[in-house]
Amino acid sequence: MGSGRLLMIGPLSLKMWLYVAAMAYTSVRMVQGFSFRTASILLVFTQAVLLLGEIAEGLSQGGRIEAITEDVKPLIYFPMLLFFEAVVRDVRDVKLIRNIIIIGGVLLSVIYMALLAAIASGLVSFDTFYKIVSANEEVGIVLRGNSGIFFYNGSLYICIAFIFLVCDNFRMARVFIAITVIGAAASGTRGYILALAIVALLYIALHPLSLKNKLLYFTIVTLMGVGLFFTVTATAGDKQSGDSLRLRTIRQVLDRSDLVSLAVGHGFGKGVPERPVHMEMSYLEIFHKQGAIGLLWWTSLILILVARYRRAMAVAPHQLVYPFLLSSVFVLVESFTNPFVNNPIGMSMLVMSLACLAALRTTTDWREPTH
Repeated sequence: MGSGRLLMIGPLSLKMWLYVAAMAYTSVRMVQGFSFRTASILLVFTQAVLLLGEIAEGLSQGGRIEAITEDVKPLIYFPMLLFFEAVVRDVRDVKLIRNIIIIGGVLLSVIYMALLAAIASGLVSFDTFYKIVSANEEVGIVLRGNSGIFFYNGSLYICIAFIFLVCDNFRMARVFIAITVIGAAASGTRGYILALAIVALLYIALHPLSLKNKLLYFTIVTLMGVGLFFTVTATAGDKQSGDSLRLRTIRQVLDRSDLVSLAVGHGFGKGVPERPVHMEMSYLEIFHKQGAIGLLWWTSLILILVARYRRAMAVAPHQLVYPFLLSSVFVLVESFTNPFVNNPIGMSMLVMSLACLAALRTTTDWREPTH
């Protein structure tokens, strides 16, 4: 539904109403005395302090209220970490999230390919489709030329579903893997291919294989990744304009950097001429607006994620643990070229992974619950 923007209920989208409900539930659990994990409380608290500081910095630099609000809005999703920790308590809950991700990703891939086929065949008018997606930039759909090919930022979960499927071994996994691979390739996103290749190499490195097999799989993944990368580059339209835009944005950020901005950034609401609000590259935007202190906060999150992964691996089945780490790495790598880590779409996977890994490391009974 276009990142929820095509399904409005009163003044808010369905996604926003769900966020409000989740935060209300979390507040009730806090009042009831629910014991949240210390690291999670610290992450949420330090993020709130950091946001307030960057709002003040943005105002002092002459940032517009509208622009500051636009910057802060996606970041206030992070406290959803506490919601997920309140509701994900055991292996049953973790498996439910895994199944939702797989089913959602496969369904999204099928719908995505069906819509592409309908546009290509003329069953759906490209002009009508163009009017719908261009009416609101926040629907998360970017057209690639006028051929009908488009990128939808929710397609990130097609790739994440693929990662979960590879780590699983149920009967239909191979069929669903093929569906998600086609769906990811159809998005025409080189970043997906690159990030998936890096995740695959990490999976091979972590997996208990012989050195000979690791080298073999490393070679296969590298060759496949390079081949798919250039295939997508050749078939998904002109990428030069996007590359040039990113390079200009980098230059403009560097031109405006000084000792103060290196430490604390320019504050919210202060973009650059090429990108006055949000930037394609997540870490570049974090660096420009929040400086080294903002990047350090994200580094602390990654360290906590790795720590929870290592503890979960010591007690939980590996096929349940691996996909949460690998999916988070996928989001983190993909954010070097696209805005995911500082957006609710990518942030969702990170907070779910933190909550699920924490639940897995504290689970003592691995039998399937009967309730």
